[in-house]
Amino acid sequence: MLEMLNDPTFYKKIKLNPINKIVKSINKITTKALGTGIINKKEFEYLNKSEGKMSCIYGLPKVHKNQEDPPYRPIVSTIGTPLEAVSKYLDNILRPYIPLSPSYIKDTGDIIKKVENLQFNPQKDILVTLDIESLYSNIPQIGAIETTLWFIEEYQIPCCSNFIRECLTLVLTENCFEFGEQLFLQTKGVSMGASMAPSIANIYMIAFETKNIFNEMAPFFESVSHWYRYIDDIFFVWTNGEQTLREFLLWLNEADVNLKFTAHTNKDRVEFLDIFIKNGDGRLQVDLFTKPTARNTMLHFKSFHPKCQKDSIPFSQFLRVRRNCTELRDYDLQSENMKIKFLQRGYPRRLIREAYKRARFYDRDALLNSNRTKNAPSLVCITKHSTIDGSIRQIINSNWHLLNLNNTQQKIPKPMYAHRRNKNLKDQIVRSRFSKTAENPPFVQRSFQNNNPVKGTSSCGSCKSCNNILLGETMTLNNVEIKAKDLWTCNTQNVVYLITCPCHLGYVGETGKAIKTRLTEHRSAIKTKKLSAPLVSHFMDFGHSSEEMKWRILEKIKLPNNTGGEQIRKKRELYWIFTLDTYKQGLNSECPWSNAII
Repeated sequence: MLEMLNDPTFYKKIKLNPINKIVKSINKITTKALGTGIINKKEFEYLNKSEGKMSCIYGLPKVHKNQEDPPYRPIVSTIGTPLEAVSKYLDNILRPYIPLSPSYIKDTGDIIKKVENLQFNPQKDILVTLDIESLYSNIPQIGAIETTLWFIEEYQIPCCSNFIRECLTLVLTENCFEFGEQLFLQTKGVSMGASMAPSIANIYMIAFETKNIFNEMAPFFESVSHWYRYIDDIFFVWTNGEQTLREFLLWLNEADVNLKFTAHTNKDRVEFLDIFIKNGDGRLQVDLFTKPTARNTMLHFKSFHPKCQKDSIPFSQFLRVRRNCTELRDYDLQSENMKIKFLQRGYPRRLIREAYKRARFYDRDALLNSNRTKNAPSLVCITKHSTIDGSIRQIINSNWHLLNLNNTQQKIPKPMYAHRRNKNLKDQIVRSRFSKTAENPPFVQRSFQNNNPVKGTSSCGSCKSCNNILLGETMTLNNVEIKAKDLWTCNTQNVVYLITCPCHLGYVGETGKAIKTRLTEHRSAIKTKKLSAPLVSHFMDFGHSSEEMKWRILEKIKLPNNTGGEQIRKKRELYWIFTLDTYKQGLNSECPWSNAII
């Protein structure tokens, strides 16, 4: 990843944190738009709803290209950043018009409907698929802005182009992020983590196709038939022989210096998305395609998931095979491989056999033309998966009539039940953003060194405060050494704590709650700019974000007979304020001397 970031073509290192500048720019642009009536007050508040968090970058390995040394797909996480709302706002404006492009395909089912049963002459026609190398990273930022403005005019999108230009410029050219302890700015390309990135990539390709493919003046216009594209994957039929196809591919790679195409050609069949498109006696047919590097990742039947969910997986997968196979003989052949995969994952033979038979005789036209846009129920009961899901549903249904006893006008329909999963092991240990201190563990480690337990504040592994802990047994503030006497976590209660800002100023507080709860209150006050709360004024004046708030526990209060906890904590709070001098050289706005005589 670091090797990729050191490429000056796409990234450059920056020294100063630009978040405060970005927040001010968004406010300036949106204030002007609000005053001229381009946006309303609700949109203004949404666009300025910022947590002031810096983006971070991580890489997803492309194991389908190389399992031993896979290249990385760079993802910049913009969740909680000032540009997140702006990016979503732009995407909501542009995305509804993307399907109007003649090359647009929505998904596998869409391409099947468009190409299946098309006439194909194997004597002169050639099946071709194209893959664009690193499309997102190679889109020029200025070019993306210009093509988006062209797209708005071409498709007559009702919006203010000047306001869109300003927002686009901000999102594309101010895409900064952190990796470890270094800050970077993306100088070329569109960040794949941005909400509007797929729309911008589509628009750039629509402009390219309008000029070079669907233009009657283009040199190879007559030879290209049935050109369809899914973002950076393209399928088309070439109708003018192999020699002119080679000339076309050379010309295509020179048409735009930012786009490099890799072609796969064949007269019998080609791979596209998760299907083969092939010649079937003069008409195009489809068959299921599985990448050679694909692994058997079916949910294991012994996993602790609801039984109804596990029972439905074989049928849904066999339906997918049925949809992706024109001929029943292809379905039968592909189903044999699917049966083996399910047996390897512990599924009963009876369940597999029944799912196979149901899918085989399912109406395939209904699969390809299913309309999923149904009216949502008025009430949805959402719970986490558990062993008592059925009991909860039964209790609600059996007593639902009680809600309609006094409702004489209209009956309240029973709710639909939905589930969201609990946190799994991946959610707990995988992070897109790592602590800048390498020694910060994702969970409490009660390790021993020289027969002495490690002391200090450690992570609980399950809250937002974990990454901001000031680690270590000792630290120094205002020339005073602070030494921990025990091991504490984010869940520890009845404590006196220390918070520091990027200016290395300290704030001492106390709480009887779990420390992570109190820290959440501090972060919320900073985000909502609640001036009556501590720390807020300083963080606003100096442009600090709530994520830059570091903390550690100074002392856990031992309560005699569980009485007088607040009084004792306030006395110890005063002691630490005086000891660390956070009143004169810190962020404590006042020194509560009255607590000394409580």
